[in-house]
Amino acid sequence: MNETLLIFLSAGLVNNLILDHMLGVDSVIALSRKPETALDLTLLMLILLPITTACGWLLATSMLQPMRLEYLLLPAQVLLICLLVPAAGMILQRVRPQLFTRLVLYFPLVMVNCTILGVTLLNLSALHNLSASIAYGFGSAACFGLVMLLTSAIRDRISAADVPIPFKGTAILFITLGLMAMAFMGFTGLSPVQ
Repeated sequence: MNETLLIFLSAGLVNNLILDHMLGVDSVIALSRKPETALDLTLLMLILLPITTACGWLLATSMLQPMRLEYLLLPAQVLLICLLVPAAGMILQRVRPQLFTRLVLYFPLVMVNCTILGVTLLNLSALHNLSASIAYGFGSAACFGLVMLLTSAIRDRISAADVPIPFKGTAILFITLGLMAMAFMGFTGLSPVQ
């Protein structure tokens, strides 16, 4: 249990997807303008990332490695994500239709997003077990949501601020993300699992 908690914290704070691995930066830039949009994408990632990391781990360890087909890891993971995202959407539509109608716009974006594939491959390269894979998925989704919501709040503050003309728009957003990355580097000594 202690190792699982460390993996969750490590995925969420130390090995931050957006600020450390640069996965999902496109989503942050495009979809963090409104807090509602950032929250919706965060909810979708909290649903999908643990499922895809667990299923990706099961696929790799129970099928590909025993049959010595490791060279098919990338295409198999892409195919798995292309199957899991719509399946999760159909299940969500039956279980929580109101939530599905809020999130339906983001399913195509998430299916082709590098974040889910990157988390799955990073999880496999870290050689986690199944429970650690699920914790890694939740931690990665939590860090994704944290950065999305922080960026959205900071963008609201920046829109009301007097920013010099050369720094307006995307430039100040990149500067903000760089400062956030340096702030998250302060968590590096938090977890012995790297």
